[in-house]
Formats: sequence, structure tokens, C-alpha cells
Amino acid sequence: MVQINRSEAQAVNPSDYLSEERISDIEAMMAEFDSGVSGISNTIEAEFPGVFDEAFKNALAARIFAGE
Repeated sequence: MVQINRSEAQAVNPSDYLSEERISDIEAMMAEFDSGVSGISNTIEAEFPGVFDEAFKNALAARIFAGE
């Protein structure tokens, strides 16, 4: 089993490993994912108000979006 000492953990700088173009591509893909999941989550809430908690609703929305 691995243990991580959080006091020694350091943030990763993406530009150390990726080009600015690739970073921009990933940011755009993540924005599209967030927007798609949010839209589906809102639809789930509209169709089934108060039935699902936020975490479940977002997980379901992400799974639906990934299947599109």
C-alpha cells in the first residue's frame, strides 16, 4: 500500500510536460465536458426534481455524456 506525504507533494505544472497548444486543447475538452454534464444534470433534475443527490446526478450525467 502506498502512502503519500502531502507535506512533500508539489503541484504539477502542465507546461513542463505539454505544449501550450495541447494545454489549450485539454482545457477546451474539459469545458465541453463540464458544459455537457451540467446540461444533462439539469435535465435530470427537471425530469426528476429532488429524487437524486448532486453526486449521483453528476455521475449519471457524466456517464450519459461519455456515451454520446
